[in-house]
Amino acid sequence: MIRQSFACYHHQLDSHNLSHPAIAHFYMLFKLLDEHLDAILQVAPPVLLTTELLKRIEALYVRRDQLWSILSSTTALDLEPTLIHWNWLLQALNSFAMEPAPVAVSAALKVCIEQCNTALQAARSYKLLLWKRGGHPPAVCSQLAAQLQMQLLELADMMEHSEGDIV
Repeated sequence: MIRQSFACYHHQLDSHNLSHPAIAHFYMLFKLLDEHLDAILQVAPPVLLTTELLKRIEALYVRRDQLWSILSSTTALDLEPTLIHWNWLLQALNSFAMEPAPVAVSAALKVCIEQCNTALQAARSYKLLLWKRGGHPPAVCSQLAAQLQMQLLELADMMEHSEGDIV
């Protein structure tokens, strides 16, 4: 999928031909994320680079690499593992929300994160809509299972909003 995103970014592939709208944003996300991490390590004064900050930077690199591995290992978007690694990456990025200028998340990166997040959440809602209307779920869905899934998704949304956003 990273190749598809790269091709879409360089206008070699139309975004309407992608299997999922979020794919179009992944190349830019990784590009901006790498620029952000490089800027922290190259521009930040040594006084700001505390042990705690370096641990958060390392955690962000780990989460970035995990998402990259998931996305580069397949040509179609597997939503569940992608969402798990996406949420881990967001948690690592949230730790930089209140930092001063060279460490804070840039406006362009925030916009890209929001675009990816919107596309991924739309896919999550679409999948549930198909399930409710008798689509093709990965497993047989009973009424109780559908209710439990909706409750879990509502809890997940409440947890996401309670942790605060980067924006």
